[in-house]
Amino acid sequence: MFYFKFKGKRYCIKTGGILLLATVGLICGLLLGEVGVRMFVKIPLEKEYLRFGVFQYERIPERLIDKDVFWKRDCEFRGKIYSKEKPEDSIRVACLGDSCTEAPDLSVEQTYTYFLERKINSLLEGKKIEVMNCGVGGYSSLQALRYLKKEISLYHPDIVIAWVGIHDSTSAWFYEDKEQRMPPAGGDKSILEKSSLFLFLKNYQELSNNINSCLLRVSLMDSEKNCREIVAALREYNAYPVFIIPFSVGRKSNAVFYSYLGGYCGLLKELASTSQCTIIDLVPWLRSQDNLSELFLDVCHPSEKGNRMIANYIAENLLKLGILE
Repeated sequence: MFYFKFKGKRYCIKTGGILLLATVGLICGLLLGEVGVRMFVKIPLEKEYLRFGVFQYERIPERLIDKDVFWKRDCEFRGKIYSKEKPEDSIRVACLGDSCTEAPDLSVEQTYTYFLERKINSLLEGKKIEVMNCGVGGYSSLQALRYLKKEISLYHPDIVIAWVGIHDSTSAWFYEDKEQRMPPAGGDKSILEKSSLFLFLKNYQELSNNINSCLLRVSLMDSEKNCREIVAALREYNAYPVFIIPFSVGRKSNAVFYSYLGGYCGLLKELASTSQCTIIDLVPWLRSQDNLSELFLDVCHPSEKGNRMIANYIAENLLKLGILE
């Protein structure tokens, strides 16, 4: 029995009452813990394939899952249809990349691929230029390589512009891109395994180790390997490779600054010195421009104005280097 005083009066709680209060308290605590984990812990709580930050670590929708590239787009090439047989007397340019190329938050007419096609056609007379938007939001260099081999090569591009690397350097969860597999089918969970609190407590040590390991989706060494394989594949397809060095955009007070992503600038410059390919470095040129704050929507995605200027710069460089001949 348990005795206590309240406002001068003495009360007694029997053993059964104590057990009841303890049970209610435990249940309330577990419920609060479950709600808390579901609300505030936004990371996968169990080791499972195909969990990516670009999908907020939720399951990829069934219609988008692809065993090779992990996910595909609902609408390929931003809705534009191309024949697999390239038209005669035409130059086909395929632009590989992530959301910087795809630009899902902009209209088709605001993408750099749209402006690039218009610009090149205005610079070259007597030739038809097709520029394909092959960007897929969230893609790494490994996905771009596999997408090139599996799909883009079927369209016989003459030039491939690869703007990849931004997602290579983002954090992975349990598995690097090269280790990703399709999740096993079925696997019904027990009642406990449906509890976020239970999974959090059960896998806490592994979750903690994953956070502290700073695992990247694609290591710098693997990024170099992927880029070299892109060059090798394009040589086999008789297409010319062009790489854009990935960079990020920062803002401090009213100033805007551009910086390279760690290691990728040196990686691509080394690749260009040892392989037959071209790199385009946008950073020095961007630093020389006025109204920098109008050129990007955030840390990496160009605005309509930024896309137009970037397309013009790329087109002029391709022409100056004789790549469009």
